[in-house]
Amino acid sequence: MRKPASGADSRVEGDREKDRAAETFRRKSVAVTLIVLFVAILITVTISALAQETSSEGGAVTAANSDTGVIVLSAAIVMAAALLATGYAVAAVGSAALGAASEKPELIVRALVFVALAEGIAVWGLIVAVMLIGKL
Repeated sequence: MRKPASGADSRVEGDREKDRAAETFRRKSVAVTLIVLFVAILITVTISALAQETSSEGGAVTAANSDTGVIVLSAAIVMAAALLATGYAVAAVGSAALGAASEKPELIVRALVFVALAEGIAVWGLIVAVMLIGKL
């Protein structure tokens, strides 16, 4: 006959479920990141090929035309890194902010300021990417 689960056994089982859920989330996060990276590289290669095709129609390939693919790839990498960093920062700061706000509701405004600062990472990534694209 089976004994009823004690409090310690149920906590261990709960920890196992949390570990499984965390591992599943990590796997899905890696998969989504790889898919986004693949799409960014595919778009960059397509734009680079179109730029080379356009430059070959006009005659000689200049140094500016040969650097187009590198600049576009750099802008894509900057945006991808900035958005991944923003997602990580907002997840960490946002969860801590909501935890603090649940204990002390008057902290919600201060907490949202830190979440907004984390969002600033994406803005700076966009600015750098636009500056890179502006060099074309």
